[in-house]
Amino acid sequence: GVGSDDDYIRLCSGIQRDMKKLTTHTSSIQTTIGLLGTKRDSRQTRDRLRKDVAAGTALLKQVNRTLNNDYKRCLLDVDSREKNKRKKQRDKYMKDFKTLTSSFQAVMNQALELEQQHVLDARRESMDVAHDRRGGAQDDEYQAALLQHQQQETELEFNEAMIQEREENIIAIQRNMQDCNEIFVDLANQVDEQGGMLDTMEWNIQEANQRTERGVKHLVTATKHQNKHRKSLLCFLLVLILAAGGVGLYLWLSSRH
Repeated sequence: GVGSDDDYIRLCSGIQRDMKKLTTHTSSIQTTIGLLGTKRDSRQTRDRLRKDVAAGTALLKQVNRTLNNDYKRCLLDVDSREKNKRKKQRDKYMKDFKTLTSSFQAVMNQALELEQQHVLDARRESMDVAHDRRGGAQDDEYQAALLQHQQQETELEFNEAMIQEREENIIAIQRNMQDCNEIFVDLANQVDEQGGMLDTMEWNIQEANQRTERGVKHLVTATKHQNKHRKSLLCFLLVLILAAGGVGLYLWLSSRH
């Protein structure tokens, strides 16, 4: 069945494997971030960043889908003890997954900010080169204008190509970040709901304990009142018996005279 031990073991193994891969992609993005804007920044570096972001986002979707759909099916057709055990394991997975999602979200934000800043810097640099080229063209007699213009043209083309590539990366990161944010909000809502349920359960337990304590106090008070009433009744009956006995003795003595 869907809740068989073999299916459940495979499911857990898949979740653990995917979360481990997600950790690897997060670490790779963090490493790549350290290279952006340095001499080791290259097309291959930026391609790796884009692939890690895409692969990590795909894993986020996969794990989220597994925990919210496939895992719940493994709670069917099992006894209550096994179901509680699997629910606790799912809660642990959800907690770990939220932490991983938060870490992945943080490195994506960092990568996005850096890429946006590099685009701004590259555009300023292109404007400076274009300005220098116009200035140099006015005084060809005093410098090798043609060579300078060719070098500046090459630099402009390179900058434009890099700007375009970075802008494509920015769009890709933003698109994946939107998916990541939706998953993170979904996880936060689930945790809030579980927290609310736990708070309600705790309040119910406390209220039940308080009601039990009040019930015990009332029972003790009622018992005391009942014992007091019983003692009063016994005393009253004793007085009646003694009075009746006294009256009977008086009548008996009177009849003998």
